[in-house]
Amino acid sequence: METQNTGNKVQIYILSAVIALVQVFDIVVHVTNDMIEPIRLLSNAFIFVWLGVVLSGRLNQMAWRVMAGFVGVYVLLNVIFLAQNGLTNPENNDEFRTVLFVLVGVTVALSAWLASTLANRTG
Repeated sequence: METQNTGNKVQIYILSAVIALVQVFDIVVHVTNDMIEPIRLLSNAFIFVWLGVVLSGRLNQMAWRVMAGFVGVYVLLNVIFLAQNGLTNPENNDEFRTVLFVLVGVTVALSAWLASTLANRTG
């Protein structure tokens, strides 16, 4: 039983780290390309807060609800960004915003996996 609990903790830390790295990558890409978008940075901040709540160790069966709240706001902010700026990037030869969709998709999927791990952990 203790080995399973330790395994869950390791999985929680790894998933949290990967999600954080995705957010840092998103921020770095925008900063280095001089395309700082406040609404996207705010969405990244919501994910960092979600990870802070996760790592505080206070979530159990509420993990899904808390994840849905924070990640829901993250998705909503990105949808608002797309509504304001379009599906293509005029600063990048009107290319489709593929990276945005990949990063949001990865963040949502990993966050769901993390919430599931939190909800199913023992101890």
